[in-house]
Amino acid sequence: MNSGLRLWIQGAGEMASGVALNLARNGCAVTLAERPDPVAVRRLVAFSEAVYEGRTRVEGVPAVLSARPDPRAAPGSVTVVVDPLGSLLPR
Repeated sequence: MNSGLRLWIQGAGEMASGVALNLARNGCAVTLAERPDPVAVRRLVAFSEAVYEGRTRVEGVPAVLSARPDPRAAPGSVTVVVDPLGSLLPR
């Protein structure tokens, strides 16, 4: 995997979190865009919990809630933004 790659995933529930976890562990900076009221059932394994708590950790990988994606995010980082329509996605 290319470290330093920046990826956007629309959603931060259980499935998206599993993908993000694998990508972050392989050196990608991942931004997860979630709705303001996440509906994840298995909240302990979903990065969407950061919407409620401001930060969370899934299998040892931390994620932080941010107002916007950080274009300088470190490789291996996970950022969660509230953006259900993907309007913050850099064009």
